[in-house]
Amino acid sequence: MACVLPFMSCATALGILFFCGVRFASILCVVPFLVLAIAVDSSYLMVHEWQRVVKHCREKPTKDSMDVGYRMSEALTEVGPSILISALTNIFADGIGAFTGSPEITLLCVGNLFAMFIAFIYQMTFYAGLMSLVGKYEVFKEMSKEVDSAVWMQNLV
Repeated sequence: MACVLPFMSCATALGILFFCGVRFASILCVVPFLVLAIAVDSSYLMVHEWQRVVKHCREKPTKDSMDVGYRMSEALTEVGPSILISALTNIFADGIGAFTGSPEITLLCVGNLFAMFIAFIYQMTFYAGLMSLVGKYEVFKEMSKEVDSAVWMQNLV
């Protein structure tokens, strides 16, 4: 899904731009690859932080440590600002590039600007939600593993 999300955001952004009357140019075919590089990096950061939070929750369990919402909030608290800064840097750079004299470069910058904005929105909503669903499955497996090992230890004695 980390690779599908950038293409979804490009399709959404370019669809909105075309609906608003922006012309198609072959330079817009570059936009998905630009967004792919940034969005996959953001996805990697989210997954890496999720794994760090899970490891911390396993080492020092609390009453909230088995809650998926708690784990997701901890992960987003750490990487959310980094993802936002990365997206804003690209959005502002494309915003400045949109005021250049070349119509093709202006079109590329406007397309990339909208695609990066939509990618950020999708990252924080769709991808985080998907991670939460997968996290629920992970927590369920973790809890059933603890129950299985407790039953096994009980039968051993």
